[in-house]
Amino acid sequence: MRQNRTEPAGAENRSAEAELFAEILSRLDEKQKSGAAQTAGADVVRVMSVHKSKGLEFPVVIVAGLSKPFNRMAARAPLAADGVLGVGAKLEEGGFRKETIYKRAIAARAAAKDLAEEMRVLYVAMTRARDRLILLAALPNTARAVREAALPLSPARAAAANSFLDWVLGAVLQTQDGDILRKRFGLPWKRTQPGGWMQVSVRPAVGTALLDGRMQRGEYERFARMARAEGGGAEFGALFTRRYAHAADTVIPSRVTVTGLAGHEITMAEAPGFAEKDARFGAAARGTAVHALLRAIPLRPYAQEEVAGEIVRLREEGVLCAEEAESIRPAHIAAFFASPLGGRLLASATVRRELEFNYRVSARHLLGADTDEPILLQGVIDCCFLEEGAWVLLDYKTDFVPPGTTPEEAAAKHARQLTLYAEALAALTATPVREAYICLLGIDENVRLL
Repeated sequence: MRQNRTEPAGAENRSAEAELFAEILSRLDEKQKSGAAQTAGADVVRVMSVHKSKGLEFPVVIVAGLSKPFNRMAARAPLAADGVLGVGAKLEEGGFRKETIYKRAIAARAAAKDLAEEMRVLYVAMTRARDRLILLAALPNTARAVREAALPLSPARAAAANSFLDWVLGAVLQTQDGDILRKRFGLPWKRTQPGGWMQVSVRPAVGTALLDGRMQRGEYERFARMARAEGGGAEFGALFTRRYAHAADTVIPSRVTVTGLAGHEITMAEAPGFAEKDARFGAAARGTAVHALLRAIPLRPYAQEEVAGEIVRLREEGVLCAEEAESIRPAHIAAFFASPLGGRLLASATVRRELEFNYRVSARHLLGADTDEPILLQGVIDCCFLEEGAWVLLDYKTDFVPPGTTPEEAAAKHARQLTLYAEALAALTATPVREAYICLLGIDENVRLL
């Protein structure tokens, strides 16, 4: 707003404003606080984002939502761009979108930048506290999260983190303060770093039944009785007894995974003494390590010593951590490639490994539901190769097979999973699946189920 300098009123106003500003500065000088620092020092509760808190300090800081997954949408996008590497796109072939090497390179570069930014955000959040820092995370399966976090931290594992909790929990379990989690979830004791500065606890969530916005049955019935007592007659009562015509659709998931739908878990509960080391490491973790090896290893015949050399290479490259590398038995990998099925795989000109897919199928067919509502079925096929114009599908398993159990019996529990993989592969590529095998790597047996 402009004022005419020749008007006396303007001069008076400016003089009054100057006096007011001087008074404000005087008060601030007495309190020695100003701006955001004053707000941070006040005896109040502030709710703010981590970015907003940068540069501030508080006596007590609560950082919630550590288990919230990182945003990985950029890595999954069909197109990726980088100022140095340029532009990379996915290749569409036979109904599948495949990652190209160039697209992966650009996505990996972007993912590394995003991960570094997430680390900076976590650092800012954890350094805002002056006296006490409280970290909160809600998990659907705490035992599983603790077991996975108990594995040694490595650059590859840190880079594969999906949330702040993956970093924090792994670090906590390396200290004596994390021993309470090891004891509670049955993990073996290990020599950990000194602690004494953290208090770790696990508590059941309170009020989770209200999160989906539904009333408990008894609460709803009390509400209905009160509403009927107010009047309204038969017409009003009919509203409370009405049934939704498409009720079956409301309980159908929009997306399921093949492994989740198959509903089986890998366990080592009955492992004998010679397998105790693998049991402590975790059957699921060992299976992940074997799959990582079979995804990265060049396709050719191997001697046991050559497989061991590949494991060392992948460990040096950060693909496998030390415990993962030690859990893999090179003899079983060499035996697989030396088997007749392995020979057919090596002879094929078209091989697909770790083939991700999205397949839309009706709920009636997939779940036996009374609706044809479509469901998105997602999964990852371990390996498939073309032979005489048809697919041969392989699914690797590292399950412990108890004595007295035949290979056919051990493979049978995976039949549902293999059938879904075969159906999706045939539908999306318009190419039939002629054979499908469960490869029981732990006992060197390949069982044909289809």
